[in-house]
Amino acid sequence: MHRSARPFVVVAMAIAGLAAVSSIAGARGRSAAALDPERLASLAAMDEALARQDFPAAVKAWRQARELALRSRTWRAPVEAAEAELRLAVATDRLREAKPTVRELFLVALFRARVEGAPDGALRAADGFVRLGDRDAAVLALRIAETIAARHGDDEARARVRVAADRILRPAADLTRSAQPGS
Repeated sequence: MHRSARPFVVVAMAIAGLAAVSSIAGARGRSAAALDPERLASLAAMDEALARQDFPAAVKAWRQARELALRSRTWRAPVEAAEAELRLAVATDRLREAKPTVRELFLVALFRARVEGAPDGALRAADGFVRLGDRDAAVLALRIAETIAARHGDDEARARVRVAADRILRPAADLTRSAQPGS
C-alpha cells in the first residue's frame, strides 16, 4: 500500500466503524420502539377488561404491560404501568397489596427520567408517590426534577417543578383548609 493511500484507508475504516455502531444503536432503538405498540395495546386491553369487570383478563393484560414497561428504556412506560396498576387495584379493592409494585414502577420511572434528563418524568413519579402516600419519595423525585431542570437551563421546566413542589410540599392542614367552602 502506498503511503499516500494509508490516511484514506484509516478514514474509510473509521467511517465504516461509525456506520456500524450507528446501525446497531438504531436497531436497538427500533426494537424498543416495537414493544411500545404492544405495551399500549396491553394497557388498553386492561382498561377494556376493567370496564367489563373481567378482572382476570385485566390482571393478565396488566402483567403483560408491566413486563413490556420494564423492558422499555423510557420513563413513560413504567409510569403508565404504575398508573394502570393503581386503576386495577382500585377496581379490585386491593390497593394495599399493590402499593409495593406500584412504588417499584415509579422508582424505575424516576431513575430513568434522571438518566434521560426529563424533569416531567420525575414530576410524574413525584405525583405517583404522593398518591401512594410516600412523601419522602415524592420529595426525592422533586429534588431530581429540580436538578434536571437546573442542569438543562430550561426556565419553563423550572417553573413546572416549582408549581409541583408548592402543591406537593404544602402541609396537609393547608390542603384541608383550602378545600373548605369560603376559604
